[in-house]
Amino acid sequence: MKKFKKLICIILVVSMVTSFMLACASEDPPSGNQAPTAEQEETPATGDADAADEETGDDAGDDAVVDTPQDDVALRFSWWGGDARHEATIAAINLYVERNPHVRVEKEYSGFDGYFQRLAVQLAGGTAPDIIQVDAGTLTEYAPQSDFFVDLNEHLNLIDVSGFDQELLYDFGYFEGRLIALPTGLNGISFLVNQQVLDEAGVEFPEQITWEDIITQGRKVNEHNPDNFMINMDRGVVYFVTRIYLYQLSGSFLVTDDLEIAFTREELLEAFNFTLRMYDENIIIPLEESLLFQGSPQDVPGWNNNRFGGWFNWASTATLQDWGEYAVALPYPVMENARQTANFVRPAQMLTIPLTSDNIEAAVSFMDFFFNDPDAAMLLTDTRAIPPVTSNRDLLSEMGLISQIVVDSVNLALANVGPIENDASNNSQIEGIFESVFERLVFRQISPEDAVEETFMLMEDVLSSLRAAD
Repeated sequence: MKKFKKLICIILVVSMVTSFMLACASEDPPSGNQAPTAEQEETPATGDADAADEETGDDAGDDAVVDTPQDDVALRFSWWGGDARHEATIAAINLYVERNPHVRVEKEYSGFDGYFQRLAVQLAGGTAPDIIQVDAGTLTEYAPQSDFFVDLNEHLNLIDVSGFDQELLYDFGYFEGRLIALPTGLNGISFLVNQQVLDEAGVEFPEQITWEDIITQGRKVNEHNPDNFMINMDRGVVYFVTRIYLYQLSGSFLVTDDLEIAFTREELLEAFNFTLRMYDENIIIPLEESLLFQGSPQDVPGWNNNRFGGWFNWASTATLQDWGEYAVALPYPVMENARQTANFVRPAQMLTIPLTSDNIEAAVSFMDFFFNDPDAAMLLTDTRAIPPVTSNRDLLSEMGLISQIVVDSVNLALANVGPIENDASNNSQIEGIFESVFERLVFRQISPEDAVEETFMLMEDVLSSLRAAD
């Protein structure tokens, strides 16, 4: 499939220069549906620049040459992430403003939790920022609604997209023939572990890890120390455990392209029961504790003090730890006789411009700087996973500015890559159903059997509405 070839092409350059790369262990923000980070209040720009207009006297001659300053432009840029991404993005913005003093960029950043709820309201009300970071799956959910986003093909005089892998653009950036978004990097699902914790507990994973191995080996961490757990995760368990397990079991996704439920009740029941085992056998940190840090599992006490064996997340979050040489990427678990690996590799996030922007050309110019300028690339490094523009990817690789743990994580996903998850399965209402039912299930407010029936009922309500509107 074209999507598979596209992903492999993007990683080739990074793989060839791996031996030259230095591991960077600085804190990195999550990606996409990657494991999210702590929500922060939207923060206004602090690097605004003033542009002073020059006045010319009335007696200036007809032939006098007057430098006309560019009109002041105010842009708003919103993104989610962790501290490393925030700091790097702010540094790149400040560099752009320094070079373009007539531009003021308001920085609206937060953690993952609640980000898309705010964005939906902003898009519906016409108040969205000029440049928006979105998830590849969420983008297509908004795109059909009144052509929300600018077609970048109409502004190729302001932005160079030749450095992107063109199949990546085609598969993830285009909607109905319009280039409405650019990928920020390459990402894949990842199993990150703290090898020191595993060694102390006697955990030994085989080369090909199954979900049953996660149970049998993972319980050793809690047996070694009752305060410790193999896995540190919040509600991300719904995606990275329940959903991936279900995909491997069923060979399908949540929803078919025809907007029908893609799995059986029996398959969902097995996935729910396995998830409960992870909690019952003390493999995963208790949900009541992890929810206190929803969206920022790296802030759970003990994450950097050898309390946890690791997490399941997106590769772009692999630097959200201070484990040094003990940070290791392992193959993602795949059940025996799996019908697919569900090892997803996709853009980390996307950047897009809404048509409601009052400064579309300025926003496009900023995106050109953000993606193509080598100085910007050296500031942003791998805070949005592996850079998508070839020249900057080569530059950062040669300088050792791409984290080896991120590259290792993506390479492991590529080595056993699964089919690309369809857009229908990333519908936010469907995802919300799974999160709501999951939480009640783990807190024993509903039985697994009732959880299955409720999930089917709620999904069918949503899907029937989507089919009617299609």
